[in-house]
Order: sequence, then C-alpha cells, then structure tokens
Amino acid sequence: MTSKADPKFIERLRAIEAATRARSEAITEHGRRASEKLAARTQEHLQAMRKHAAEVNKRRAEHLQQQEQEDPTAKNQWLQRREATDTTFDFGDSEEGEQYTASQPPVAAAPAVPTLPPAVEMPQHEQPSSTPPPRREKRQPTHFDDDDFSNNSWMQ
Repeated sequence: MTSKADPKFIERLRAIEAATRARSEAITEHGRRASEKLAARTQEHLQAMRKHAAEVNKRRAEHLQQQEQEDPTAKNQWLQRREATDTTFDFGDSEEGEQYTASQPPVAAAPAVPTLPPAVEMPQHEQPSSTPPPRREKRQPTHFDDDDFSNNSWMQ
C-alpha cells in the first residue's frame, strides 16, 4: 500500500491508537472489578438479610409460644369465638308488638289504592281523535347479523 502521508503523522496516529486501546482495556478491567466487588457485596448483604430474617422469625415464634403459655385461655376455642350478631329478619309481630296490640286498640290502615285527582279537560284542539293514527310499516334493518340478538324479532 502506497501512501503519500507523512511518516511522522502515521507514527503519531499509531501511538494515539495504542494509547486509546490501552485506556479502553483499563476501563474495561476497572468495570469488571467494580462489578465483581458489587456482586460480592450483594451476596454478603443477602446472606446477612437471610440470617436476620431467620433470627426475627425465631424470636417471633418464641414470643408467641411465651404468650400462649402465659394465657390460660389460649387453647380454649370457646372463649376465642366471635361475638354473634343477629342476622335474622323480623317478619310479622314481635313480642313488643304483641304487648302494644293487647293494651291499645288497632289503628285503621290507610287505603291501599291512592285516590286520583279530578280529570282535567283538554282544550278542543288537543283532544284525541276517535280514529287511531295510521300504523307505520316495520323497517327492515340495513345490516343483519345472526349473532346480534337485538336485531332479531323472535315473535315472528
């Protein structure tokens, strides 16, 4: 390969390239060492956390066992039951209602059907005609889908 470049320039370029490679290798090695240190520290922290969790669980179990030994009713499930709530519905007269009906006369119930207000006459031009309005033809849907049940007329 014939080149017309100055030999000093080529030497300088090779020196810069070698320095750059050496710096790149040093950075790569530094990154690898930092990753290894970080991985080792992470493993140490993980082991310490597991050891601490085991100690906490052991202390908690000992504490619960001590509470059970101190509490005389700990094994008595009858004393640990929930408070019962009244979940029944009250249909008909209750005992209180029977007491009132015996001492007081029954009260008349309100009429079951409400009374309607008097009819208001409509003006002459708004009164309905005696002939019914003409029926509209059924429109067929423009798009019929067998799976769309809202468009199907099941009464035909």
